[in-house]
Amino acid sequence: MDHETLSVKAEPYKLRMYGEGAMLDPYRDTEEEPGMFATLVVCLPTEHEGGEVHVTHDSKTLVFSTGPTSAVNASYVAW
Repeated sequence: MDHETLSVKAEPYKLRMYGEGAMLDPYRDTEEEPGMFATLVVCLPTEHEGGEVHVTHDSKTLVFSTGPTSAVNASYVAW
């Protein structure tokens, strides 16, 4: 069996910035560009509370919180 070396790179597609109290409406990921297969959320080091990202698949939900280390660390979530 031939094994190819595959490379993955992150390319900006959309930039969304949310201010205090902002909420993102639930949405479904769709391939917008050829080869697109994931979503990457990056939270830059800015002190804040909240900042939870809820990811749901097949009735299972995971919650990622960016607030606790926001003052000193960047955080990211990919799915």
